[in-house]
Amino acid sequence: MLTYKQAKELFARAKDKTKGKRLKGREGSTWLVQDGNDFAIRFHATRIVTICKDGTYILRNGNYYTPSTKERICGYSPARVWSENNTWYLGYWNAKVLFKFASGMRVDSMGNPTTAKERKELAVDIVVERREYQRAKRAERKERAALLAAEAERRHRLEFPERYTGLGGAVYSKNERYA
Repeated sequence: MLTYKQAKELFARAKDKTKGKRLKGREGSTWLVQDGNDFAIRFHATRIVTICKDGTYILRNGNYYTPSTKERICGYSPARVWSENNTWYLGYWNAKVLFKFASGMRVDSMGNPTTAKERKELAVDIVVERREYQRAKRAERKERAALLAAEAERRHRLEFPERYTGLGGAVYSKNERYA
């Protein structure tokens, strides 16, 4: 986690203030830049974490749901972002209250959404979320199985046109069918 004070000290050592301070380590595309009175962590072209003077953090992902983006958000802010079933959550996986990640959300120094409105709108019951996801996956699998069965039947009819089941289950040859 990078605090406002640490960000200010780190930015003071930047060679080119307009470009910002490149952060060391394997984060080659990660920069600390000044954003008005605040500081921001820029990953490629997206300001993923804004460190505000009042001690809050604004989290963004720029619609890039990648492990690298998530890793940097977790590394430079107090928030713990994790994913399950392609959905990002905020909080610890074993916590009683979790929040869905929303780009542009503001969190406090403990990593929780700051406004009551955000807490209410983004709070999720992870058990219900998992059930809904599993239900949707089952329906998707059933639909896919039905499509595959229909495709297999279509291919079978094309491959064996002489064997065609008519009404009553009788099997006709190709010539008898059109007689």
